[in-house]
Amino acid sequence: MKRILSASLILSLGAGLLGGSSLMAQDMYDALRYTETNYYGTARTIGLGNAVTALGGDLGTVNINPAGSAVNSYSQFTFTPGLSFVSNTSQYNTTPHLGNDVTTSRNSLAGFNVPNFGVIITIPTGNRSGLKSFSWGFVGNISNYYKETYGGSGVNSATSYLGAMAAWAQDQGLDPQTLDRDMQNSPWEYAVAYQSGLISTLNDGRYIGATETLYGDAIDLCGDINQRYARKVTGSKTDMVINFAANFADKFYIGANMGLISLRYRTNTVINENPVNPADFEYEVNGLLSRLRETRFRAEWNDVASGVNAKAGFLWVPTPMIRIGAAIQTPTLFNVVNTIGYAGEALYDIDSFDKESPLDPGITYRLTTPWRYNVGAALVFPGLGLVSADYESVNYSGAYFSANTSDYSDYSDINQDIMRGLGKSSMLRLGAEINAVPQYSIRAGYTLTTSPEIVAEKVAPTQSASIGLGYQSKKSFFMDFALRGTFKNDMYVYPYEYPAGTFADGTLTPELLLTKRTVYDAVITLGWRF
Repeated sequence: MKRILSASLILSLGAGLLGGSSLMAQDMYDALRYTETNYYGTARTIGLGNAVTALGGDLGTVNINPAGSAVNSYSQFTFTPGLSFVSNTSQYNTTPHLGNDVTTSRNSLAGFNVPNFGVIITIPTGNRSGLKSFSWGFVGNISNYYKETYGGSGVNSATSYLGAMAAWAQDQGLDPQTLDRDMQNSPWEYAVAYQSGLISTLNDGRYIGATETLYGDAIDLCGDINQRYARKVTGSKTDMVINFAANFADKFYIGANMGLISLRYRTNTVINENPVNPADFEYEVNGLLSRLRETRFRAEWNDVASGVNAKAGFLWVPTPMIRIGAAIQTPTLFNVVNTIGYAGEALYDIDSFDKESPLDPGITYRLTTPWRYNVGAALVFPGLGLVSADYESVNYSGAYFSANTSDYSDYSDINQDIMRGLGKSSMLRLGAEINAVPQYSIRAGYTLTTSPEIVAEKVAPTQSASIGLGYQSKKSFFMDFALRGTFKNDMYVYPYEYPAGTFADGTLTPELLLTKRTVYDAVITLGWRF
């Protein structure tokens, strides 16, 4: 059960490095990425698998159920630093249609983050019944963390990235004189490639890659090339909420959030193609023979977004043992600013060429995410512990792009892709806590999230498991610790493809399979009650 990403997605790093318009690079997977939620929070909520809709009483619960801030009779402040470690195994096949050997590599990346911070102020009313207290505060919780690195390398004897780029330049009818002189009015990726010598034109006007030559009238590889593809992803989505909640007779709690969403997503992709035997890649430069030594093309993609939403919820305690909660979140209205940049380099024996574009001012567009619903129930055993369960649902087909006031792009085709390609996703969260020793707690949690992708082969769910420890002093200080492992489904990546009608039409090469994709999180929460 593998998720499959095509070249049009992976290399839409700037409008589809190959085969896309430079004016619009957004697609269905951008909507999915920025709508998906992977809750972090405090060490207590992470340790419980974030199955906290019916629990409350912790700042990590506020973004899941706003009513949770009113459960406790005291105010509190928390700060949660964390460390994330991502790891995956990549299997790279340069020419899968020829049955070539597969090379395997392992990639990892670590990063520091702050999954939670905030303060809740509780104000008692003095009433013995009815409205007993209300609370308000400001809480920030990470709701998704983008951090990944992967890649692979191998010998390709059939196709090349530069050859595919030249084929797309030919397919789009790009003017070489414009590419050479006027970057502002050219697709930047092709202008950079042309000005750095990665692609050029023959006497008959056809485009050719630096790794290619003429065999009669046909353009083909000069020889075998060492090909390397690498990609690094960084960023996060943080929900900063202004919360208000009320406690009615310690039985019924209601709450609401005004959410301010901050999102950053950045990718850096590099493709290197170097001759296995430089003697096969000889060129005449100013009357002298020169051999190609190395080529490199790099693309940088940045999305910075801000958004707003609202969330309301309740928590009901019909008996001391039973707790029930539910919440509903409105669509998030995102304003996204996208910037892109490219750099290319070609090294020869006697010369070198390089070019780097400035960061494109980019485009600004809007993304509206769908509604989100969650319900939960818990059984509390006073002095012993608790068990809890949550169910969350979102229908991703409700996400859609729209133009802002200065953007006249037509997003109708992309929105149709979203409606056809994405559907409902469900999230099941389970948690347990044991308080067998005074002042100490042991926790465990599990989360299963189904994929919303509508594809021929069902995509495997994402799963996570967590454990945690808690300590509460006899005064105001408390501390929690949690470890969590998140296990993602396998994913195919196709770095490039050729346009229709070319010799490689329909051949997606090379092929990169990402397996054993795991994210490990370690977090510690420091808190004070007052």
